[in-house]
Amino acid sequence: LAKEMESLGALRDAVDAHSFRAALKSLRSASEVLIVGARATAPLATHMAFGLAKLGMRVARALAVTSDTYDQTNRLDRRACVVVIGFPRYLRELVELLDFAKSAKLATLAITDSAFSPLRGDVSLYAPAESASFMAFHSAPLVLINALLHELSFAEDRKSTRLNSSHDQIS
Repeated sequence: LAKEMESLGALRDAVDAHSFRAALKSLRSASEVLIVGARATAPLATHMAFGLAKLGMRVARALAVTSDTYDQTNRLDRRACVVVIGFPRYLRELVELLDFAKSAKLATLAITDSAFSPLRGDVSLYAPAESASFMAFHSAPLVLINALLHELSFAEDRKSTRLNSSHDQIS
């Protein structure tokens, strides 16, 4: 708990307002968003995909990097955004997929732990993540993703309210 509290405190200093706004702009203008997280970051990718879908955005997720992930990336139109979430021990597959997406001229967003990470998107957001044990601690990355979703919801407020209201009526 102490380590997670420390990471949450460090998140405040780690978030660059300019990069955060650039990430929002990239996500808002994307025709579709592909979110990639593998192993320990798969739950973060799932959470982000769920949130974007609730906002009415076209979203897909990949929870492992396979040849299908490359096919999926190839099928994206040039207005799409690829989000890669990765922390230490950085998976080579995530780094390579991010490079592939950039070479395809797709917008890229990396959510990682620091500027020293090999994951570098057109926009990179940093959230401290402790991985000294066999289990990674990801409360700060989750809070960062929730902040993105929260801010996106303001821009999509009428649309998301309409979608959630019609869903509630169906239930």
